[in-house]
Amino acid sequence: MRILHFESNFVVVELPKRRFPGIVVQGDTFASFLNSVEEARQQYTSGRFKEGGATLALLSDQLGDYLDRYERVLREHQIRIPYTR
Repeated sequence: MRILHFESNFVVVELPKRRFPGIVVQGDTFASFLNSVEEARQQYTSGRFKEGGATLALLSDQLGDYLDRYERVLREHQIRIPYTR
């Protein structure tokens, strides 16, 4: 395993036998993401669409930030991004 980037709550690693690097997400951060999804689902099913949309927008921004930083690290290491956006 090779660490390509390390900062608090954001690590990009190359794992053996994997073609592209991955992002390490701390358990509490992952739980926070899941809690946001569950909150948005509950808001949606109870008819609070505006609140659910706001919760999803926040989660989308958080995940988008992770993806932006991942792409920056890959570019810095001259690694092709494994998807289209």
